[in-house]
Amino acid sequence: MSPRNMATVALLGLIAAAGGLWPGASAQEPAYTMADGLGATLTFTFIDGVETHDFPVFRMGENMVDNGGITFTVQGILGNAPHLYEALDQAYAHRLQYTGGSSFMYDYRYFQVDVDFVRDGGIVKGLGYHDCSISNYGVKTLRDDQESYLSSKTGFAIIDEIDFECSGLNGVGSPDSRPWSFERMNSEFESPDYGFADGVRTFVTLEFASGTERIEFPYFETLSGLSEGRDKTARFLVEGVVADYPLLYGAIEKSRKVSGVAGMYNDYFDAKAEFVRDGRTIRALGYSDCTVDSALITTLSDKEDGFTGKGGFAVVNRIGFACSGLVPANPAMDPQLEGGDGAPEPHGFPVAGDIRAVATFSFRDGQEVVDYPVYAQSSPLTKSGHAFTLAGIVSETPMLYGLIDSNLKIRGHSGASPALELFDVTVDVHAGGEHVRAFNYSDCRVTDYAIKSARDKEDGYFKGFALENTFDFECLGFQPGNPMHDMMSKLPKAENITTNDLRETHSWGRGFVP
Repeated sequence: MSPRNMATVALLGLIAAAGGLWPGASAQEPAYTMADGLGATLTFTFIDGVETHDFPVFRMGENMVDNGGITFTVQGILGNAPHLYEALDQAYAHRLQYTGGSSFMYDYRYFQVDVDFVRDGGIVKGLGYHDCSISNYGVKTLRDDQESYLSSKTGFAIIDEIDFECSGLNGVGSPDSRPWSFERMNSEFESPDYGFADGVRTFVTLEFASGTERIEFPYFETLSGLSEGRDKTARFLVEGVVADYPLLYGAIEKSRKVSGVAGMYNDYFDAKAEFVRDGRTIRALGYSDCTVDSALITTLSDKEDGFTGKGGFAVVNRIGFACSGLVPANPAMDPQLEGGDGAPEPHGFPVAGDIRAVATFSFRDGQEVVDYPVYAQSSPLTKSGHAFTLAGIVSETPMLYGLIDSNLKIRGHSGASPALELFDVTVDVHAGGEHVRAFNYSDCRVTDYAIKSARDKEDGYFKGFALENTFDFECLGFQPGNPMHDMMSKLPKAENITTNDLRETHSWGRGFVP
């Protein structure tokens, strides 16, 4: 037990002995389904007593590295919380007697809140808020429209929703971060065994001055750095159930300290995101000179589902990075792969009507055929250009990746540079094995490229994630094709006898014998 919790228990005992602890202040909380078994336990220290409650929903109002306000929100089923409810009632009673900056006081105006993120009875991470007050609260009912009335699998949830505003948040760095230690810390952290589409997982290696941390994040998203836009800062975002990464949390704490303070400089580090299948890296992004751009802890949930038992909650770290450099890696690029046999590997995902869109890329050095489940046109009747999008699970498309990477180098080059390589794309649409549509694009380029994990709110932490490539293309030329109609338009030829089929009679002899 941490010293803080030991002090809390001791204070609780003293207040109880003095008769100051109201009955039921540590009442049993409802049981919820929490991703990875991790939940938030909040300990409130009021002037007249201490209460501890498990809230399934805890959300920070601002990210930790901003030099702004410190707020958070909790949600939970109504229960036995006399001290907390007294704070709500006193905030209502005195609502007209003070403003946010007033010094007007009453017993329950200010209090401390310790937030412990707990798994299997052990504290994984802790946050300490001080001088907190109630900024808003209410009782609300969560439901999913008509489904709550008609389905036996869901229902209604009547919950407390309470907003807090605090004067400060204690340091969030880990004691083991050791920023000035000469002993390097090298650690690896793997996530629980989530489901991943096509088995593609994401590992991020952070290279600090004091060591490295290799962390598996189930959620990854590129935010900038790979498009044709002017923003050259390479940003990316990761997300995972709350855990304590000493070096990463040390970087978060340093970003907090320098935020909005002139004359202070942040610590920079490198990061490498690897997308791995069966232990082999199929794509990688190398980031340099990075800082922590944003960091918060929040809870993912879907309306009433977690409260009624149909679903659950996921208490997650959401951390963003800003980097000055980006160099992609293409491990599968090999000259012997160029050209290939033109046979795409089917994507294997269910589609309505067995419709498949197969794209054939014709590059300067060869062809590459891709079967992605997502194909979307963008206003083909407009005269301003012809654009389309392809998306699918991160896979081995070395020639397409190679073109994107080479074009990225050109865009970042100042002065005279070679022109972007243009290419042609044919998208053949097959329905039930028949070729029903063709879209022929010419002189194309990639205008944006993104990698993002697809998941449905908190369901990903219970059902799985899909790491998806999204490519945006713009082309100068476009020509649609209708293979089925072309076959219907072909007129059959009659098998008539022509003069070429007649025997030569000019050389016949007597008796018509040739």
